[in-house]
Amino acid sequence: MGEEASINLSAFENRLSPVALACFRVLFGNARDRISLDGPRKMYELPLDGFIEASGAGDIETAARSIRDIIQCRVEMKKGDALYFFPFLASITIEKGIVRYSLLPELESELPSIPMP
Repeated sequence: MGEEASINLSAFENRLSPVALACFRVLFGNARDRISLDGPRKMYELPLDGFIEASGAGDIETAARSIRDIIQCRVEMKKGDALYFFPFLASITIEKGIVRYSLLPELESELPSIPMP
């Protein structure tokens, strides 16, 4: 059995603007809900309009700027004696009214147990 990992998302709370943090919470919550229902996926999706409304971003430019800020933050994971840093998003696209994104497997497996930041 593998070692238990401890995930720290404080960089997101400390570094992101309120709108970018709200965008992060929408992406985080959607992925966690999907994992809880269906297990890990290769790709998660949200309608762009719903993403903008749920996050309060207001428009696509603000949402895109918030996503850029999210990409700059790092997840901190402690596992045993090792400390890992990696991005929350493995990939993300906004295309044809859909936000599609993927997560790294290391994060995806831990996501259901991480409290919402």
